[in-house]
Amino acid sequence: MPRQINVSHEESAKLSAVNLISQGWGMVNKSNVLVFGGLGDPQSAVVGLYRDLLSKLQDNYQLIAVDPSLAQLDISHHAKQLGIEYDGYFANLTDFGCSPLASTPIQAVLILTPVTTHLAIVRQVAKLALADDALMVIEKPSFALDEVSQGFDQDIEQLKRQGLRFYFIDTALVSPALEYVFDHQLISAAVPPHKIIAHATDNPLAKYAYFPSFSFEQKLTAINQRGLVNLSKNGGAGIGLDMGIHAVAGLMRLLDETDFGYRNIQIDQLRLEALDHPDLERYPGAETHLFVHGKLECQHQAIPFNLIGGKGGDIWDRRLELHYSDKIISIGFGTLKHYPYVHIQQGNEATWRTFPLTTAGYPQHFADILCLLELGGEDTLTISCQQSERLMKNAMKLFEATYYHAGKAHDVREQAIYKVNEHLPRFLTKDEIHHRSRLDSFMKKHCEIGQ
Repeated sequence: MPRQINVSHEESAKLSAVNLISQGWGMVNKSNVLVFGGLGDPQSAVVGLYRDLLSKLQDNYQLIAVDPSLAQLDISHHAKQLGIEYDGYFANLTDFGCSPLASTPIQAVLILTPVTTHLAIVRQVAKLALADDALMVIEKPSFALDEVSQGFDQDIEQLKRQGLRFYFIDTALVSPALEYVFDHQLISAAVPPHKIIAHATDNPLAKYAYFPSFSFEQKLTAINQRGLVNLSKNGGAGIGLDMGIHAVAGLMRLLDETDFGYRNIQIDQLRLEALDHPDLERYPGAETHLFVHGKLECQHQAIPFNLIGGKGGDIWDRRLELHYSDKIISIGFGTLKHYPYVHIQQGNEATWRTFPLTTAGYPQHFADILCLLELGGEDTLTISCQQSERLMKNAMKLFEATYYHAGKAHDVREQAIYKVNEHLPRFLTKDEIHHRSRLDSFMKKHCEIGQ
């Protein structure tokens, strides 16, 4: 562990502490793990979700935070909030490269920053002293829309040839609800559904919210601060991408594991909506809800498909619905307030199962990462590096095709956006809307965390 350094709130003392830590005081001979975005607010930034993983990695690696917010940060206060004291603090890679720590091989890189920075970080880190089998972990969404093809088809492929490994994150990829469906062979490409609905929305309007502190209105400040309706900060799209990626990532895992042979999406109808709220700092071309109706072109058939993604609607869930002639199988990936679930509706009869959070989302991703770093004991991978890359590549290219269908230029896309006072279901039949309401009631009764 590094030498304990007490820092005051004065800037000079803080920067002095950074200088001491950056020079490697008290270091032991361990490989480095770089954490980009590691100094975000533990209460709201992604790094707060990585607390358990960082704690496990700290015993085996030197944890190095690389974050431009360093100069404005009280290090001791952040360490107390996060529960993790990094072994080095740097505002950028240039400063890190000038420190003694840079001579130690980098075994892993966690990229927890806004999506517009992901590809640039990958390229910069690739020039440093990396271990032969270094692992890069990339949060969702993987890349900005205008970098999806370049990132996946060129940069990642080139760096893999140099020995780097990539593991892509989206909690829906490793949902225990999906594992249950696979283990019990509930779905088969031999008997395809007649429709799939992928749904990922949260922070419903206050009048629909049964968790008032998580309503759209209550979270509006955070939405503005994160730049979710600023195309230049959110990867070239609005909230439809930030939320919809959860549903589409889970969909790609489902199609992959059940041998549907997904190839492409055919878009028949596309609707972008933006809430007309006076306090929403929305930039031209950014939506708060995305609705897609089309077909999933698979190896042996085209499956009708709907995608709904956004914030400020009437329900809160991340799920897939597979509609058959005699049943509906719904696969819930879990939310901050809901357990993952599998719900099967046959006529008026319903069966379901919920799953504990200990096997859901980030804990399962972290188990995979520890396994890839040979720290997982006897654990086996839920998804491999290769599968995570394939699934997120397919998911991101689906979004690339979707948004470019509405226009690449922001001003062109803005003309296609409907301004609304609330988001209502689109492109759904009466029966599908009825099932939507039925699932909402089921979740309130059986899936709320803490019941």
